[in-house]
Amino acid sequence: MATGKTSFIKIPEEAEQILGKRDPGTRTWRRTGKESDFPIWLEAVIKYAGHVLSPGELCIYANVSRNGVHQRIGAAKLTALVFDATHEDNSGRRLRQASVICIPLSECRQWMQERNQNLLEALKADKELLEQEKEQRDQENERLRKAVHLLKAKIPDSDPYGEYPEAEPTQEEQEIENLLRPIDSVPVAHPPEKVLADQIAAERSTMKKAKLAKQNKEK
Repeated sequence: MATGKTSFIKIPEEAEQILGKRDPGTRTWRRTGKESDFPIWLEAVIKYAGHVLSPGELCIYANVSRNGVHQRIGAAKLTALVFDATHEDNSGRRLRQASVICIPLSECRQWMQERNQNLLEALKADKELLEQEKEQRDQENERLRKAVHLLKAKIPDSDPYGEYPEAEPTQEEQEIENLLRPIDSVPVAHPPEKVLADQIAAERSTMKKAKLAKQNKEK
């Protein structure tokens, strides 16, 4: 995964007179003031941060959730410039308060690129895993194909009603047994040993019935 560090904008100490103080443990500069102070604050934001986005705009820009944006701000991984605007009546009573949050576009762009890089690396890892699984399945299919081929080769052509000899396993039979030995790391949809055993049993039964029918007919 991409682990590149974000290049944060630099806020000089003298700018805090306009932008406000920095919240401890974060990269959030917060100022509380009257609505009439907002234009001066915004001019300073543009001067030090350049183009900015609101949290809602960042959600659309980087395809992230609003909760994710605030978590990243709280973890000091994004710079946030906040203006808490207050409006008071003539008696000094506060009537309402609204907050404006500005996030530098340069840091938003870096976050988006980081997310895209992580997604690309995850997709590559998934592709490699699928290719490995396909290779294992191909090897298993080839192993079973060879086993079936050897089993078919054991059926005699000259005497279709003959019995399979009850003798010690030959080298060829041992090879078949080795081929049919399951591989733990490769999942198999149907147990090949059972399928092949059922096929051999069915062939034997058919041969026996045909042989008996032939003997009865000759009598």
